[in-house]
Amino acid sequence: MIRRKFILLSISACVCLQLTGCANFKQRFAEMSPTSNVYERFNGTYIEQLEKGTWKSKIGVKSTDIPNGIIMTRSNFQGIVRQKHLKKYLEGICNRLLKHSPVSKVPFEIIITGSQGYGAAIATPDGVIAVPFGFLSSVESEDEIAWLLVHELSHVILRHHDIEWVEQYHDKSLTALEQTLGAINLFNQIRTSFNNTADTELYADAEKALKINALLYKLNTRGLIPAWQRDQEDEADLLGLDLVVKSGYDLSVSILVLEKILQWSGEEEKKILNLLDRKKYFDKVLDDLQDAPTLEQIRGYISEFLQNEIDAVNNWASRTHRMTQKRIESLAEYMDREYEEVENNPSVSAWKKLVERRAIKTVLRRYQNVWEAERLLSDYISDEGNDGMLADIQKKIRLALKGENQYDSKPRIVYSKLREEQGKNILSIKNLKLALKEPNTSLAVYKQLMNLHQTSENYNEALAVLNKANREFNNPKILYPLRIKLEVLAGNQAQALSFTKKCKRKARKYYKSCRKAFETAKPKSTNPEPTNQPTLGTQLESSPKRFWQIPAIPLPF
Repeated sequence: MIRRKFILLSISACVCLQLTGCANFKQRFAEMSPTSNVYERFNGTYIEQLEKGTWKSKIGVKSTDIPNGIIMTRSNFQGIVRQKHLKKYLEGICNRLLKHSPVSKVPFEIIITGSQGYGAAIATPDGVIAVPFGFLSSVESEDEIAWLLVHELSHVILRHHDIEWVEQYHDKSLTALEQTLGAINLFNQIRTSFNNTADTELYADAEKALKINALLYKLNTRGLIPAWQRDQEDEADLLGLDLVVKSGYDLSVSILVLEKILQWSGEEEKKILNLLDRKKYFDKVLDDLQDAPTLEQIRGYISEFLQNEIDAVNNWASRTHRMTQKRIESLAEYMDREYEEVENNPSVSAWKKLVERRAIKTVLRRYQNVWEAERLLSDYISDEGNDGMLADIQKKIRLALKGENQYDSKPRIVYSKLREEQGKNILSIKNLKLALKEPNTSLAVYKQLMNLHQTSENYNEALAVLNKANREFNNPKILYPLRIKLEVLAGNQAQALSFTKKCKRKARKYYKSCRKAFETAKPKSTNPEPTNQPTLGTQLESSPKRFWQIPAIPLPF
């Protein structure tokens, strides 16, 4: 009876099938193909397919589960650029676009980042839109800016970030299943101590359930969810184009901007083309999987095929963006179908007039110096430069660190790296500490400061910086491996072990890195290293058997 209830619980905990829909399992993989066009699934414009209403966050999600967009931006980019006139101008474009949205009261906040990357723009669940300053420095008209903004706004309008909570729930369900397996293990230990017997069949069933759930978790998070996300890129393109036309902007710049992004991203996208043939075989096995009538047959297909083959398509399947060239072709076809008669009149004068303002021109010139200094420093580090370059790099950086930009993260990070190359670690650390005076300092500043302290073997200083970063950024999961490594180096083995266990429960994505950090970091010691130092596995086995800490089986990722 207990076993039957557990199996039912295990199957119901397989959230990856529940949320994607078993009936649509194969259909979702069909949509993974880069040749699948969203606009072919309906007639008319995309905006006509949407229901009118008021924007609201995902139903059933607590406000505390919604990531803070500013924190996400600070975590992903090397600093924020403060320029109130430019920010106000971008907000005006957003308001003009949103007047024509079928969804009202869409939240948004513009953040300009110090990124030079042309395609490095993002939108967060709460409506923060991060716009790379490098993009703004190279556009020729307001229409180009409108296209970038409307694409990111469309993600917010369509609540595309809801899919991120699906992955979050998958992670929690798999953790719960591991804990259940640990509870059975503990139950068997207690039972054995009383009557020298254990329910091995029950444990075997639970172990198999966990294996299948782990594989399906990997299949879903690296296959189905990215497939949806690639569709979402197309949907944002289509809605964006509709809003651009309704707002009176030049629709042809959408293709121009995507072509610039294609040129910027370059050869990277070609690497996945040789994996498409493998997907044909992948689809064939999924057809068999779809027709399998029993759980045992499904388990057989997955254990035999997916475990070995999913890694081969992982780099392709886990891409969240469609190849840019395919996006261009799809958008051009949609444009020809729906907007063949629309005239193109780019709005050049307004943007040109704005960038001639002294305040904006000054900040732009400073960041152009930063990007050039970063490029030269990269050449120098890769042995393509000479010692004379360091003086030129320093001059450019100093020109950037003036006025309202003197504490900006991006130039301070570059200056810190320059000082490190010059062998002036104290000045390198000083630059990063100056960056901490900026209210919205980048997480990259904290990480670089921790690395400098670690290099100098000041592990407690590094841990102090890490604790501050955790407070500032709401305990980012990405810092778990570094935390574990620093605790080991500082000689805090028990703390490191505790954080490694916590990493498995709360930061599954980084668990391999956490375990590696625990097992490979060497604490500073004047004594010879012990020859029989226990591994993480043996320490976990010898630690108190709380059921949520017992590692049942190694997961396949």
